[in-house]
Amino acid sequence: MVIAIGVDAHKDKLAACVVDGTGRALGERTFSDDPGAHGAMLAWTRGIGEERRFGIEGAGGFGAGLVGSAQAWPGPWRLQGRMCGRYRRC
Repeated sequence: MVIAIGVDAHKDKLAACVVDGTGRALGERTFSDDPGAHGAMLAWTRGIGEERRFGIEGAGGFGAGLVGSAQAWPGPWRLQGRMCGRYRRC
């Protein structure tokens, strides 16, 4: 099952919401915006689905640290540039 993880990046925290292909919310969590918490976010999403697609708001700003951490994550996963509107329900 493909899941989408939308991440709203702020200076000190990351708010993440996971949805399935129909837009149904599967979970929400907030993480600190630091490398250790980035790993915790990855571990959390592994328990929800196999094929993960991340959409990170502010990937060039507050989300840049998460994007940098993501480069070392094992797959399968993809980083989406923009998520379509149906994934913005959480």
